[in-house]
Amino acid sequence: MIHQGIAAASLALALVATAGAANVVIPVDDAASSLTIELCVSGSCDDDTSSVSGTMDFDLDMVDSPSTITLNDLNLVLDENININISFGILGGLTATGTNVTVDYSTPGFSIGPVPIAADAFTLPNVEVIPGGDLNYNATGLVCTLLTGSNLPCNDSIDLSMNGPQIIDMVPGQITSVNREVTVTVDLDFTAPLDPKSPDLGSYQISGTVTGSVTVPACDGDANGDEQVNFDDLNIVLENWNSTVTPGTSGDLTGDGMVNFDDLNLLLEHWGEEC
Repeated sequence: MIHQGIAAASLALALVATAGAANVVIPVDDAASSLTIELCVSGSCDDDTSSVSGTMDFDLDMVDSPSTITLNDLNLVLDENININISFGILGGLTATGTNVTVDYSTPGFSIGPVPIAADAFTLPNVEVIPGGDLNYNATGLVCTLLTGSNLPCNDSIDLSMNGPQIIDMVPGQITSVNREVTVTVDLDFTAPLDPKSPDLGSYQISGTVTGSVTVPACDGDANGDEQVNFDDLNIVLENWNSTVTPGTSGDLTGDGMVNFDDLNLLLEHWGEEC
């Protein structure tokens, strides 16, 4: 009987902990997030910066006062083209434009964490990301000579994903949760060669800060945050039916950025509940 009592108590504690856990899909705040790309060729560099959109996907052990965080996914899109101009004067130079540049978590489905949160700070180890997009360039003079020496044309487009995944040893972050509004900020910084077959030719570095917030409903199906699942929540879902919205808002109860039958089913499963 004693062993059964201990087992029951342990199960109850586990259920309480699980009940407080939450998955948060956070839309990136493009007004407060930016990434800079610095391109270096033959010892000379230039850079450009763009605002960033996208989403960050985390698990928290609890919403109100999280003590651990787990990274599930990361999808970032640079909102603007990146324009680079490296000049060697009379020796020529290189102009380049980065288009449709992205930075994605390269192993969705394989989470990193949980890692501890201390004083609102955390560090994610060995985050594997893969850059994407095209770098269209035009080289003249010395830079053209360097490129042809590496069997590359003087005018071409480089697919940034051809380098494959890049591992960021440590990704520092900050998290706050006030009245169930969760805000997460992460700092990214990694460097990759322009051409993996000619690593001495040049490199590019992507660095910057990405932040976003989302309000986590007190319970599943609660679209308006009043801790009740009722017609008010149903109206929000129906008003935004079949729409693409910011994940976790406007009736998107599942956090996938769409308002559809998945959200309606979740609401109906918890109809009449209070939390």
